[in-house]
Amino acid sequence: MSALSAPPSLGAFLLSRSPPTPSSTWIREMTKDVAAYSGVYNTVLKGKGGKEVKVAIEEDYSSISKRVWDCSVLMSHQLLHCHLNPSPLSLASRSVLDVGSGCGLLPICLSKFGQLGAKECGHLVATEYQDGILEHLGGNVAANGGGVEVRHLDWFDPKSVFDAAAEVDTVMMSDCTLDPSESPAIVTAFEEIVVASWKGKAAAAESSGRRTDVLVGVCVERAGTVSFLSLARERFLVTKLESFHPEYRPELNGKERYAVYHMALSKKVLRERLGEEVTPEGEYSLEGYELLD
Repeated sequence: MSALSAPPSLGAFLLSRSPPTPSSTWIREMTKDVAAYSGVYNTVLKGKGGKEVKVAIEEDYSSISKRVWDCSVLMSHQLLHCHLNPSPLSLASRSVLDVGSGCGLLPICLSKFGQLGAKECGHLVATEYQDGILEHLGGNVAANGGGVEVRHLDWFDPKSVFDAAAEVDTVMMSDCTLDPSESPAIVTAFEEIVVASWKGKAAAAESSGRRTDVLVGVCVERAGTVSFLSLARERFLVTKLESFHPEYRPELNGKERYAVYHMALSKKVLRERLGEEVTPEGEYSLEGYELLD
């Protein structure tokens, strides 16, 4: 599915409706003000040479999938920080499949990296599973200038997962571990996407410095976070990233609230799923790696 259209005037309307959200107040989830999630959320991406790009996201409190969640803000600025500096997490020229994109902040921010003095990301795909959410997601993509394909993906539907599993370089997800009952389906979907991608580019993946991987942002307090990580570690090498953008930290009142993990299928699983001929030598993870401060 291609990105859904929005009225021509919507982009200008969103960008002018409210001032940028200052980074010092980007954590909003503790507020009891329902109005905070109705209207427009703005964030400013800062690049090299003083370059800035504002991203404006229309929100609707009626659905959790139509709001900007703090974890996606954290990941957007964290990955930009990596992208602008020498880093194994740079997304330069890498295709990205974002799972459970909601209102689209994370993939939309990724689409702006090339305007900030760095190389562009590769093909970007944002996914959701309900028509109304897909329409809202597509409207936000169009209002921010496009650059992101919008597609249907339901992690409970194997065909839906297979259809989305092209030769992707990085799979992403932000703050979707709300329900423990969904953890098995999410982990399975990640594995199927990564395996399908490996099958599609086995020769290139075997010789590349980075292979198909997964980046997941979580809120540690969500009910499904523990079960998701436990199941993920049975199939993936999971590395917690310890450093963040200096203005976007994962702590709240001195206590960790968010975390971001790098995940790569273990060699055992790759051998099990792909066979010896396409299984690389050695394990692949970011163990011991810290983002630039």
